[in-house]
Amino acid sequence: MFVKNNDTVDVKVYYKQNGYKFLVLTQVEINEKIKAKKLTEEQIKNDFKVLNLQMAILSWGTYNEFQNNASKLTPQGERYFDYRTYKEDRLKKLIKSWDAVDPEGKPVPINEMTVMSLVPVMGDAIVKAYDEESFYDEESEKK
Repeated sequence: MFVKNNDTVDVKVYYKQNGYKFLVLTQVEINEKIKAKKLTEEQIKNDFKVLNLQMAILSWGTYNEFQNNASKLTPQGERYFDYRTYKEDRLKKLIKSWDAVDPEGKPVPINEMTVMSLVPVMGDAIVKAYDEESFYDEESEKK
């Protein structure tokens, strides 16, 4: 019920790369593809790499900070929600560790520059995987 500063959730995204093209899937998407027989576990093991992340559990205070940061005003003074800012804040501030390595195999540090240099599909998949691990969906609520 209460979040401690060091509480994290494990997040995993699967990816494969062909030149500058990436296919990035969350654990839920992988499970759906296996269930639909569109991928086998052997294909996943052979074709995909895995990025493992530990991400901070969202507290009420941090949630409100993200909402506030994404609340903007138009030049006419009308308030709107900037979803891009919201997603960027979540990526930059919630990722606590990952096993990303550079082409030489050295660990990639987590900082604004490295997070903002992720390919868009990777950033989107990380946020989606985080939500899948952190919040109940309709299926989970039935259990």
